[in-house]
Amino acid sequence: MSTENRETAVHWVIQANRGAALDVEAMAETLRADGHVAHLLTLEKGAPAPEIPDLPDAAPIVCHGPGFLTRAYGHPRLGAGLFFDRDAFRWSTFRAFWGEAMLATDADVTTLEAAQKRLADGASAFIRPDADSKAFDGGVYDAEGL
Repeated sequence: MSTENRETAVHWVIQANRGAALDVEAMAETLRADGHVAHLLTLEKGAPAPEIPDLPDAAPIVCHGPGFLTRAYGHPRLGAGLFFDRDAFRWSTFRAFWGEAMLATDADVTTLEAAQKRLADGASAFIRPDADSKAFDGGVYDAEGL
């Protein structure tokens, strides 16, 4: 691909470690065949999105992969192309709009302190952050483990 075409082509930044490697490579090959540029990146849990040295400054970008959205949000080059509202990307927002279509429509949204008090009698419950902050992993907790 010529330098001029590379500057104007859509650059796809794809999370490589998000499933079957052959599927990711097939996606990249399809994009390349259509004149796009594919950048395959490995995203480590809890680490920011890595720099992409061969990404042109003005090229349009699409980020793809389940671990990308929150990392690309704060990235100096990738953030401008996101249509993402961090404050609205919450389980409680999804439930408010999707209602009965949600799997756990009867779940409670509460503070950490209130959850600890509710579990003080030795009970346990599945608990996860409302936001996609990865502040802690969702799982079954008792008051002591929480």
